[in-house]
Amino acid sequence: MCAVLDANQAGDVANSRDFAHINEFIRWMTRGGKIEVGGRLTVELSKLAQFRRLMVQWERRGQIAIVSQSDLETEQRKIRNKIESDDPHVVALLRLGRSDTLITNDKLLIKDAKNRSLIDRKVRVIRPTFENKAATIRTRRILNSSDC
Repeated sequence: MCAVLDANQAGDVANSRDFAHINEFIRWMTRGGKIEVGGRLTVELSKLAQFRRLMVQWERRGQIAIVSQSDLETEQRKIRNKIESDDPHVVALLRLGRSDTLITNDKLLIKDAKNRSLIDRKVRVIRPTFENKAATIRTRRILNSSDC
């Protein structure tokens, strides 16, 4: 079970915001989920002190998979002019890592993640939704079938 958490969702996770996808993500992490990080994304996630504390806990429990910064930088150079978002580090992580799940609210990043000419496998996206049973079930299903 593994997911890439975009920095734009870190504050909501750290503050345990009452959103369906955040609640499911937190439950999933307590049950042994993993996040995949590396390079600039690690720096962005670490800027928020509350989230940094969570990352330390998750790292101690073996719930963080780290992709090499140098590999990510090389990959970013390859795709920099091919993406629409301003997140080449996240797209590179999805290309090099093993996660097939992205948690973000960035529309352009979602478009890049779903672009099969950029990422050669299907990436499932979890984004903020109104609290409803169907969205909660969908988020739970995606997280529980995520692989890393």
